[in-house]
Amino acid sequence: MAKLVFADKKADRPAPASRQGWTVLVVDDDAEVHTITELALRSLTFLGRGITFHHAYSGAEAREVIRRLPDLALILLDVVMETDDAGLRFVEYVRGELGNSKVRIVLRTGQPGQAPEQEVILRYDINDYKAKTELTQQKLTTTVVTALRGYQDLSALESGRAGLRKIIDASASLMQSRSMQMFASGVLTQLGGLLGSAGCGILCTQGEARPTGDFTVIAASGKFEPLVAAAASEVDPQVVERIRGAFDQRRTVLEDTHTILFLRTPNYRDVVIYVEADHPLDGMDRSLLEMFGTNISISFDNLEMIERIVHHNEILERRVIERTQDLRERESRLRTILEASPIAVAIFQLDDGGASFANARCYALLGRAREDGAPLGLDGLFADPADRDRVRAALADADGWIGDLEIRLRRDDDGGRDCWSLLSACRLDHDGRACALVWLYDISQRKEMERELRQFATTDHLTGVANRRHFLDGATQEFERARRYGGPLSVIMADIDHFKRINDSHGHQVGDRVIQAFATTLQSCLRACDRVGRLGGEEFAVILPETAAPEAAVVAERIRAQVETLAVPLPDGGTLAFTASFGCATRAPQEGSVAATLARADAALYRSKHAGRNAVHADEG
Repeated sequence: MAKLVFADKKADRPAPASRQGWTVLVVDDDAEVHTITELALRSLTFLGRGITFHHAYSGAEAREVIRRLPDLALILLDVVMETDDAGLRFVEYVRGELGNSKVRIVLRTGQPGQAPEQEVILRYDINDYKAKTELTQQKLTTTVVTALRGYQDLSALESGRAGLRKIIDASASLMQSRSMQMFASGVLTQLGGLLGSAGCGILCTQGEARPTGDFTVIAASGKFEPLVAAAASEVDPQVVERIRGAFDQRRTVLEDTHTILFLRTPNYRDVVIYVEADHPLDGMDRSLLEMFGTNISISFDNLEMIERIVHHNEILERRVIERTQDLRERESRLRTILEASPIAVAIFQLDDGGASFANARCYALLGRAREDGAPLGLDGLFADPADRDRVRAALADADGWIGDLEIRLRRDDDGGRDCWSLLSACRLDHDGRACALVWLYDISQRKEMERELRQFATTDHLTGVANRRHFLDGATQEFERARRYGGPLSVIMADIDHFKRINDSHGHQVGDRVIQAFATTLQSCLRACDRVGRLGGEEFAVILPETAAPEAAVVAERIRAQVETLAVPLPDGGTLAFTASFGCATRAPQEGSVAATLARADAALYRSKHAGRNAVHADEG
């Protein structure tokens, strides 16, 4: 059986998340609407929770309900009740006077054709608008689930912010003995918000010298909160075994019912975070969890190191009062601690920015040699003046603190190229002067990995143009912008003629060169605001914002003529000419998505193929 060591119970912990039904308020002066709405939604379950209905039959009655129930998830609201604009006045009361921006509001009206103007929707912050005749059971269910999902996302965001605030508060109060517990509690709250979980979790640690199976519970939340003050015999043995298994095997466990995140910090402290999940984790959840774990492991070491340094400072101050003769020896000990730190540490004077101390790792990170005697300056650290101003402003306060700020650091070697660093700093008095104690952690490799992952996720590796998913995301944005403002939007579908014959006759290497030449030509014939993407194989698509049908046909013809002049080199020294076919379409007012416009362009492309290829056809809509 694992031996558990419990940390002191702390005063401020997140309350367990409620698992009652989603609260939905129906506001309508027609009693039949209330009955029909309940009948249509009574069996609906979302994320394992049903719906709890509340009813109001006027705008005034609705105000009383929301004052009693501030945690409403959704309001299904009639426009016309005791007055023609009673519903809109209630929305203004919710958003304005109450300041409630989290509850989702779906406006319903029984008068077809009387949709509110765009400025009304924007002014009153209405999340959706539906005519009652539209709301069949299926559409009503879809509307409600979409609204509840938005409410759940906002709630998760607030939970994440609450966790972040706990972490910041812990970092800002390092002089207090319980700052590590506050930080750990914040981690649990933020992780619960990240995964959309019920907020039930345990954070525990284990040092290398600790016996096998022996670990310390730093913080707990939700239903596990009493464990911090409980006896070991009261802990669920299955949970203990899971945590002990994660420590023994040193691995992260992702299950449908729970997540166990194993972290080994740079200072070789093992940390396990156990969280019970509400739903199975998808690929994005897992990626976020891995990145979260990397960041937290660094932050955990930073906070532990800060507490250790501050603790030593307190010891030094007490002994200076008791034995002033030991001042020189104690100051030397502090410098030894900072010098031995695995992270770059420096002390800068706030008045002139000069460095009164910097350890060897700090000089190495900045690309300088301590032997050169070149002075270090606080303002000279930053490649971006905005970062310098933010740090200066935060340290201007008497209790100034900065935690884990990502900055671009100016380096003297490597051609003066900047590098990314994680900066933490706090204000302190040193030798009678106001100073800043600064920690710098090199995160250049992590930032480069993030950049490569973003590029890999959005770019076609062969041609360098947008891949299918990234192109369709961008095309959807342009389509929605055109529909919102009424501007023209055209698309072009393009396909290399007889591409299979090229591959069969000359091989895939030549085929790849043909695709690359075609993609390069496409880009050279387009404006900076146009988007081109490879949908697959030899098929490409182009979206042309603010472009009507005649201009789109001219662009396609220009590309076709340019492609006709290309000559791709062959291995035997010869060249290969090829052609392409094109189909154009322009957004029609009745079309609800860019997929419909692309489909018409694709149909026009097939007409070009059937007409003999090397041609442009346009779909007139």
